Amino acid sequence: MAAQQGPFTSQEERECWLRDVRRALCPPQMLLEPSGDINQNFFRPDAILVLNHPKWGAAEEARLCQGIAQHGLGAWSQIAAQHLPGWDETSVKYRTAALLGCSDLRAHAGWKGGAAEIRALRAQLGSGAVSGSALSGACAAAETQAARTASGVHGDDSQGEAGMG
Repeated sequence: MAAQQGPFTSQEERECWLRDVRRALCPPQMLLEPSGDINQNFFRPDAILVLNHPKWGAAEEARLCQGIAQHGLGAWSQIAAQHLPGWDETSVKYRTAALLGCSDLRAHAGWKGGAAEIRALRAQLGSGAVSGSALSGACAAAETQAARTASGVHGDDSQGEAGMG
């Protein structure tokens, strides 16, 4: 004879008690009636949600360079809010680490620099040249545009020089 478990005198009594508890505590769509068993389909998703995360391109890296120059390393939330809306601070931090070729940026917290300084810091951190990265084009373009804006020159070089003569 099997040993009794708990306050129930039979397996049937235990199962009846379980059905009553499920009916009292579970949402109706979770149960199969009239048995009171669990509906396993309740736990399956109706649809699978696929998130399309934005991709980093030259324009985003240029704005990242501007944010680093303005706010400094470590100001991820400010850079994200002001320069990269739609990106969270974690994405900004990881992209900056990839940009600099350094996974631990704590030693450089607060450091500020434009595109040229970012390339120099990357080289200093031992990664060498940045060829093939959008950094070489995007940050350089951002740096050139910032220099033009600061000097009052707009448009491409030929128009700017002609306007200054």
